[in-house]
Amino acid sequence: MSAARLAAACAALALAGCAALHGAPLATAQVPPSRPAAPSAPSVPADSLPSPAALEVLRTIPEPLAPEERFAPPPPGARAAVEGARAPEDSARAAPADSAGAPADSVAGAAVAATDTIPVPAPTRPIGERPGEARPVTAPDSLLVPAAPPAAFAARTPSGPAAADTCWRVQFAAPARRAAAVARRDAVTSLFGIEAAIVSERGLHKVRSAGCLDRTAADRLRDRARLSGFEGAFVFGERRAAR
Repeated sequence: MSAARLAAACAALALAGCAALHGAPLATAQVPPSRPAAPSAPSVPADSLPSPAALEVLRTIPEPLAPEERFAPPPPGARAAVEGARAPEDSARAAPADSAGAPADSVAGAAVAATDTIPVPAPTRPIGERPGEARPVTAPDSLLVPAAPPAAFAARTPSGPAAADTCWRVQFAAPARRAAAVARRDAVTSLFGIEAAIVSERGLHKVRSAGCLDRTAADRLRDRARLSGFEGAFVFGERRAAR
């Protein structure tokens, strides 16, 4: 009896499983169809040459070099040829490095040989001691005449009466205004280190040297005054008062 029930239960379970498998299909979400991918833009290669518009602009720019100063660029293979020619020179420069290991004796011998060829000047001898040279002849003491003192020449120079009786002076300027004359007098004292005086005559204030000078000193003072801006400076003489 129990075996029959067990078999019936197994059959019921089998029927229930089959019913679930053959039931209505489950609802699934509808997936929209995928759109075709947009074609990618073709890559444009970089243009290494200027455009026609750029060439027109370049033609308007003046060339800084004259036609005879322009040179065509070297061909592409010229640089490689120059680099290849430089390589033997570099190797030739590195070759003398082996000579550094020369023995020290040969170097010292070459230095001694070089010093032997350097000329050495002979010592200088005083004048008259060289062979074959005449010695200077000195005059005996009896032929030497002592020079006359300056006082003797001064005593021989005659002094004329004009030099003793004439007082030489320099007139620097003669402005009409007293203030201008005072300014000229102060300038004369500052520039030349002498005492100046103002003499008023006929409506003019004359700026003159106060002391008496000899003719040579007066001429020099006049020249210095003209170079310093007193273009109208001149020398005049006055008779000295009798004592």
